[in-house]
Formats: sequence, C-alpha cells, structure tokens
Amino acid sequence: MSPLLIYYVVQGVLKLSTFYDIGEEVLTGLVTSGMLFSSSMTSLPIDQGTAITNVGLVSIYTF
Repeated sequence: MSPLLIYYVVQGVLKLSTFYDIGEEVLTGLVTSGMLFSSSMTSLPIDQGTAITNVGLVSIYTF
C-alpha cells in the first residue's frame, strides 16, 4: 500500500495482515464499513488486505 493513500471502506469487511520471515501470516486488523485505513496510520507493516465479504473501497490521495 502506498503511504500517500488512505482507503475508505464503503461496504464489507477487510482483513489486514502481514507475514513473518518464516511465512506465517499475522492478523494486524479488521476494517469494516465506514472505517479508514492506510499503511501510514500504523507502525505495523500491512502486507496484504483480503476481502472477507464483498468490499467497496474509495482511495483518498493525501499530499
């Protein structure tokens, strides 16, 4: 994810995760409708976002 982007979840549930060096997936958060998320909003790495349900996102560019 680009640190210059913030995402707004219009609908659905998104699972955010990262991976250890040994390949194990670690859940870093769940994002639901009406929430914002961005890699710049946390000190934890976010390597992947997986849709748990049908998801609608809006990209918000920041400067």
